[in-house]
This record gives sequence, C-alpha cells and structure tokens, in this order.
Amino acid sequence: MQHESNEEHVDSRTEANYHAKKFYNQRNMILNRTYVLIVELLRSEDQLEAVKKQAVNQSKEYLRLNDSEGNLKKEVEKLSEELEAEKKRTRDFDTLKKQADQQHKEYLRLSDSYNELLKEKENRNEDKKSA
Repeated sequence: MQHESNEEHVDSRTEANYHAKKFYNQRNMILNRTYVLIVELLRSEDQLEAVKKQAVNQSKEYLRLNDSEGNLKKEVEKLSEELEAEKKRTRDFDTLKKQADQQHKEYLRLSDSYNELLKEKENRNEDKKSA
C-alpha cells in the first residue's frame, strides 16, 4: 500500500508541478501580451500627438494660404480696375490723337486754300496794274 500512496503522492506532485508550470506559462504569456499592448498604445499615442501637431500646422498653413489668396484676389481686382481705367485713358488719348490729326489736315487744307486765294488775288491785282 505504501507503494500506491507513493505513486499517488508522486502523481499529485507531478500534477501540481504541471499545473504550476501551466499557470506560470499563462501568466508569462499574459504579461508579455500586456507589455506588447502597452508599448503599442504608447507608440500610437506618440503618433497621435505627431498627427495632431501636423494637423495644427496644416490648419495654420491653410489659414495663411487662404488669407494670401484673399489678398491676391483683392490685388487682382485692383489691378483689373487700373487696367480698365488705363484702357479707357488709352481710348480717350487715341480719340484725341485722331481729332488732332483731323484738325491738322483741315488746317492744312484751309491753309492751302487760303494761299491759293491769295495767289489769285495777287494775280488779279497784277492783271489790273498791267491793263
């Protein structure tokens, strides 16, 4: 009987060792998995902070570009108005040049006509003196 008692005793120790080893392995696996999850969580939090900073910077850049775009649009409108005014002045100047050219031509025509009349008058006066 002692032999049986010894076998039961050995079996129960073996079984206890087996269960303890199983428990330790499970515990180690859980601890390892927990450690990995914590490391991943920390890495994710760092990435989240980096993304938040990047989003803030992009937001600031977007606002700056938006303001710049607004300023450029205003400048384009102002320059367009100046261009239109300059075109109007150019048209007015061209019209004035045409009028001046026409007046000059008319002056030359009248001057030529006046000179012809003066020559005719001189010719008549000479004809009267010679007759």
